[in-house]
Amino acid sequence: MCGTALPQQLLTRLEVAAENTDVVETIGIDWALTQIRGLLANGAPGYHLYILNRAKGALALTAGLAA
Repeated sequence: MCGTALPQQLLTRLEVAAENTDVVETIGIDWALTQIRGLLANGAPGYHLYILNRAKGALALTAGLAA
């Protein structure tokens, strides 16, 4: 709806997961962790997440970043 395009690598991973919502969620969390770690490693002062009431994902991101 906003006109944004997802990277092909992410699209491919999501297409493989197809209808398995647990796998799709795991892919999204992994992608976000990689992006956040990259941003912080390259000097970003922090990050802000729009979770949209997805507590499970927020907790998984927090745990992943703490590891």
